[in-house]
Amino acid sequence: MESILKPDCQPEVASKRASGPAKMKLKKSMFAKRPPPPELAIEWSERNEVDLDLEQYCDIWRKTKCRAGIDSDPFISHITNARCVAMDDDGRRVLHCEFSLPKHIQYSPGDLICVLAHNSDHDVDRILKVSDTDGELVFRVLSQGSSSLPELCSARLVLQQCRDLRAPISRAMTVKLSSYCSEEERSVLLSSSSAAPLSLLSLLDLCPSCSPPFSVIIDSLPVMLPRYYSISSSPASYGSSAHVVFTLLEHGICTQYLHHQISSIIDTPHISGQPFSPVPISIFLRQATDFKLPDDVNRSIIMVATGTGLAPFRSFLQHRQFQISASASDLGHAYLFFGCRHPHGDFLYHEELDGFVAEGALTQLVTAFSREDPENKVYVQDRLIEHGQMLYELIVVSDAVVYVCGDGRKMAKDVNDAYVRVLMKYGSMDQNAASDYIKKMVADKRYLQDIWS
Repeated sequence: MESILKPDCQPEVASKRASGPAKMKLKKSMFAKRPPPPELAIEWSERNEVDLDLEQYCDIWRKTKCRAGIDSDPFISHITNARCVAMDDDGRRVLHCEFSLPKHIQYSPGDLICVLAHNSDHDVDRILKVSDTDGELVFRVLSQGSSSLPELCSARLVLQQCRDLRAPISRAMTVKLSSYCSEEERSVLLSSSSAAPLSLLSLLDLCPSCSPPFSVIIDSLPVMLPRYYSISSSPASYGSSAHVVFTLLEHGICTQYLHHQISSIIDTPHISGQPFSPVPISIFLRQATDFKLPDDVNRSIIMVATGTGLAPFRSFLQHRQFQISASASDLGHAYLFFGCRHPHGDFLYHEELDGFVAEGALTQLVTAFSREDPENKVYVQDRLIEHGQMLYELIVVSDAVVYVCGDGRKMAKDVNDAYVRVLMKYGSMDQNAASDYIKKMVADKRYLQDIWS
């Protein structure tokens, strides 16, 4: 998966209300027009080269971590191994990567790896061409305006590492960029952007005549935010490394960046006995707040995943495997409902899952293959309803914890609805009561979701 976590923000809310017939007095200043934000001002330096290695890149992000949502210091990791673990009907590959970790860096099942990605050379070259800018030229920031940039950088590197070329730009910036388009394209752009925000690259596709100066471009682009991936390994099994699994997306900045870094590993036949050359990547870790194994090892868990949503559950099951080998105490039951398209196409880590069942780390694996039988598409929510009696007893009687990980556009809602139906059928609840029961589970942190769109 590739997700972006935006900075936490707490809006200011006016909670005071007028009592009785009294009216609130409004000051004219409340309606005063706010001045526009200061614009970015830069000057080109005589220096023709800046060396910005990964360590320096981390330093830049440390300075801007509040704006970028980073809550811990980045460090240099190395991808020590990678492989393709599945391919779907559309030919998209699912890749597995292993990141080395320094000895002082520790993680727990459920934690996240956060990657500081780069835009592709192709996209960067396109922006440089549009702005008629030499990528090796160096600029110095005279006035940051509302931007967040290193004070001295090359044109290429700032586009490559500090700006998100595929994130939507604001309406205000779209209007500003429209002034650099032909009249005909300007009308098309303004009507299109009112329906849905556009990225800069989409804007350029729509308006080939658009040719803003470099300073306007970098001022219009959002900051490059880190991409977040659930760790798919347990430190008990892989203490010095952390694994991730992701689908290679055509327009995914980070998945394409990672693929570019590991292409020599996964696309080139490996010579037996020849070690891989580790690939340096700038990352940091983020601790899971609630999406983690219960503190009580005797408590049962129910896991529901589709596709690469399996990642944190592989971590959970590896950890349970370790707990079984390290302790004689009985673990609570663990049930995994996993959905994908085909049993022989995109069924991730199926051999490992079978091993978890054999060793007792996983009580039962229930699969749903939506494309195995074109006449009878089966999804994870269908399997939940089929096992409704068991799930009702686990949830209501045994106080089990439910985890859901995967696509948030439809699957998460369908799974929620399936649990409501289970409670209605086996708990003699009406729809409102069943929905309230699930809401109470969410509030009590017994129904936990890690979903993305």
